[in-house]
Amino acid sequence: IDCESLTSVNLSSVNNIEYSAFQGCTSLTSVVFGGTNLTITITVFQGCTSLRTLDFTNVSGTLNINDNAFQDADNNLTSVVFGGTNLIIITDAFNLNTSLRTLDFTNVSGTLTISNSAFSNIISLTSVNFGTRTDLDIGESAFLNTGIKSLDFTNVSGTLTISEKAFQGCTNLTSVNFGTRTDLIISSEAFHTAIRLTSVNFGTITNLTINNNAFQDANIESLDFTNVSGDLTINNSAFAYMNNILTSVVFGGTNLIIENNAFESDKTKSYIESLDFTNVSGDLTINTSAFKNNSGLTSVIFGSSNTSVTFGN
Repeated sequence: IDCESLTSVNLSSVNNIEYSAFQGCTSLTSVVFGGTNLTITITVFQGCTSLRTLDFTNVSGTLNINDNAFQDADNNLTSVVFGGTNLIIITDAFNLNTSLRTLDFTNVSGTLTISNSAFSNIISLTSVNFGTRTDLDIGESAFLNTGIKSLDFTNVSGTLTISEKAFQGCTNLTSVNFGTRTDLIISSEAFHTAIRLTSVNFGTITNLTINNNAFQDANIESLDFTNVSGDLTINNSAFAYMNNILTSVVFGGTNLIIENNAFESDKTKSYIESLDFTNVSGDLTINTSAFKNNSGLTSVIFGSSNTSVTFGN
């Protein structure tokens, strides 16, 4: 539509907004959303550069925000408050919104799914409140290269999925709290090059898997896995090249597997000084070059409850 002079629109009774309906409406500043179930299709508000805030709290059912729906609405859009019973944000939905600062998901009462690259490359984005919920699925590169400062998942009580590169390159991120949960899988490169990340709290977890390069090049000061009660698997290069910051690791779990180069150090930046395996109650496997180049490592404590210990090369 020809909408260069359109400044506001009321969509409170609309359940489906079709492809590119308001694309390029550069004067649009205010949109009222509602409906029982709302679907915003591809590129609906793409290029709406005067949008300031978005409020979806009056959506009472499922809210679907599709590919590139708000892409390039980047001059004035600073905050988004989401709503609905279940929320699905599809690939690149808000990509390239360079003024977006805050995201609030507290009014989403059910499942929250944030798909691939949904908020990627928004360096202005500093605050995300995921709210209290059962399940949270964060897709590949969902928050890649954003300015998020801290992450708190303590109010996610069920399944938490953190996909590959979800928070890679978040160079302002300083702390992550994973809270209490049954199973947690942190995918490859999920926090890779989060160079200011100093604090990670793994909370109380039954089974924990940390995949390849998940925290490589971060600056975590210490790691404590004593509250992992089941299987703990730390895969290839998961904590490699920690820039001479990480000095001690206390392990836990029933069975522990540390894969190749998991804690490898740069030859010029040996960092780990002590390892404590006393809280591992079952089998312990340490594979090839797991702690390679940590020439400052002087203390390794094994426990009487380690039922077997297996070393790689």
